[in-house]
Amino acid sequence: MKRLAECAGRELLWAQRSHFSVESQLHDGEEVCARLEWHWGFNPTAEGETEEGRWRFRRRGFFSGVHEIFTAGEDQPLATCRFRWWTGTLRFRDGREWSWRRESFWGGRWRFETGSGAPLLHMRRRFAFPGTRAVFRLEPELAASSEASMLTLFGWYLILRLRRRAHAY
Repeated sequence: MKRLAECAGRELLWAQRSHFSVESQLHDGEEVCARLEWHWGFNPTAEGETEEGRWRFRRRGFFSGVHEIFTAGEDQPLATCRFRWWTGTLRFRDGREWSWRRESFWGGRWRFETGSGAPLLHMRRRFAFPGTRAVFRLEPELAASSEASMLTLFGWYLILRLRRRAHAY
């Protein structure tokens, strides 16, 4: 797998293998940079991996707007993300906070940003049949951090959760 730090500023493509596939891959051209696989059930979880590590993502509770991020093999969350309307707050164990924001009224563009509003990761959903696709672009300051891989996987996890929720109505 290619390291995400090498992809700063470039557009990367997340794509499901098919409409009903449980696995997605992040591509930089022909090279795979990350994978995310779903485990469906009463409370679905997703496991993601990159060259830099492995993480697990899940929603806490049935009606909760809180999502948890775990480093593989750990029982305590690395971070939690709480949603209110069109924004979310990602809070790390060490107290840092980042925001998830919708950039467009119709909901096809999102970003993660620092507490001061500096963008870290841009996400844009693309129409695809079958399946779901999105273009991601990492800002250089995020690509250099240890959270780049985790945040890229978590952003895709959230887009797929939003898509699944929209199809439930």
